[in-house]
Amino acid sequence: MKSEGVSTGLKLWLIFFLLFFLMQYPVDLSIFLGLIAALAGGYISYCLTIGVAPPPAPVASVKKDGSRFNLRQRLEEAQRLTTVRSLLRLDGQRKGRSSRPRL
Repeated sequence: MKSEGVSTGLKLWLIFFLLFFLMQYPVDLSIFLGLIAALAGGYISYCLTIGVAPPPAPVASVKKDGSRFNLRQRLEEAQRLTTVRSLLRLDGQRKGRSSRPRL
């Protein structure tokens, strides 16, 4: 535990001990409840002073060949595929074939 957590815990123990004692709790109970508050406060202080976590890495899409591409490239490829599919569908209809498979 870092020294900031320990010093904060000791301060909290003293504050809570005095508060419980002034509220006329028994001394044993004041010490115990102050200890619980000190441990919780010290742990919270320790966790907050650990440091800032690094920002998460951006998720990159990967093509089948392993190369990366961005959103614009994905949109362009989706638009190209849609155009190709619509052209194939029109080409099949022109030749008299239906777009549905035969059973």
